[in-house]
Amino acid sequence: MKKHHIKLASSERALLDASAQIFSAFIEAGQYHEAQEKELAERSIQLAILLAQRIDQLVVADEELP
Repeated sequence: MKKHHIKLASSERALLDASAQIFSAFIEAGQYHEAQEKELAERSIQLAILLAQRIDQLVVADEELP
């Protein structure tokens, strides 16, 4: 089995966590079908990114304060 080396930044880890939770919710809802695994994973990632972008628009982080 080929090993992969992956180093994620903190924002990437946060999006991975969010997309994994979304993916899990699809599975819990009975929407997972092995034939559509990649499509569902992509959809989960895109939803996590959409949520992160919206939060970034609405919330001022401590580091962004003057």
